Amino acid sequence: MNTTKAARTPVKRRATPWAAPIYLRDGPHYDEGLCLRCGKELIDAVALELDQRIGEYHDFGKVPADQSQGWFEFGQDCARVLRNRARAALAKVRP
Repeated sequence: MNTTKAARTPVKRRATPWAAPIYLRDGPHYDEGLCLRCGKELIDAVALELDQRIGEYHDFGKVPADQSQGWFEFGQDCARVLRNRARAALAKVRP
């Protein structure tokens, strides 16, 4: 039986499945060159649009102008995660 401290310490789960948006413009940690999701430095930035219909970021297009919240920059890894979340959300919305 493993009795190390790490084994006894319960893992705290985040309330949201992705990092809180603390890097948003005008936020306390915002910096022009950081990913809005994780806060890491952007090397190859990916622009994703915030779709107000589903509350997710993606670059699939066809977002009505009145439902778009604009384009935001993310890193490659975070963009991949956000696209997957958007695909799942769109699948629930579309018949």
